[in-house]
Amino acid sequence: MPSPSSRTINPRQHGLLSNGHYSVMLSSSGSGYSQWHDLAVTRWREDPTRDPWGSYLLLRDEDSGAAWSTSQQPYGLRMPDDAVAFSAGRATFSRRHHSLHSVLDVAVACDADIELRRLTLSNHGDRTRTFSI
Repeated sequence: MPSPSSRTINPRQHGLLSNGHYSVMLSSSGSGYSQWHDLAVTRWREDPTRDPWGSYLLLRDEDSGAAWSTSQQPYGLRMPDDAVAFSAGRATFSRRHHSLHSVLDVAVACDADIELRRLTLSNHGDRTRTFSI
């Protein structure tokens, strides 16, 4: 994945992941929708000013109570180290919140009608931390 400092996030960039039956559309901010055949699994409404619709993973620091998302949405906050990569079969959202680095990979299984989300967390701080997802 390109380093965040070597690229900017294109707000008009979208990725479409599909196996022919199940489809996921994601924007570069992490918003989007899921669809199975002609049925909406999650709803999405186009809003070019806020982009607030989708399924999100939220993290909460149990010690401080601070909460944030693994992508720019739903809070709408862009971090300096945010990076998004759309490739064949996968969308990857990389983000740093203080000393915690998160990488969210989103894919659609080729042999089943399911959406896969893998979250990888890395603590780069000098203390043990506890989070809720």
